[in-house]
Amino acid sequence: MTPALPDPAPPAPSRDSAAYARRSILSPAFWAMIALSMMCILAGMTIAGLAPRFLPARIEPAPTIAPTPGAPSTPARVEGNRSR
Repeated sequence: MTPALPDPAPPAPSRDSAAYARRSILSPAFWAMIALSMMCILAGMTIAGLAPRFLPARIEPAPTIAPTPGAPSTPARVEGNRSR
């Protein structure tokens, strides 16, 4: 077994009063994140504005169904089996 070492002395407190001051919220990292988010928003707006110009929508015509001669234009109402 190794003998227990004495606890090291706590470090001496800093004499600089700025070391205990509250950190600023508006640091350079904050402004870098704001700039990055603004660039992402502008890129999204640009893509939304230019996408229809470069990628036109492909509209396929709907198939037309010709009515059968002699068939009623509206479906007949069935009075028989009703589920309640």
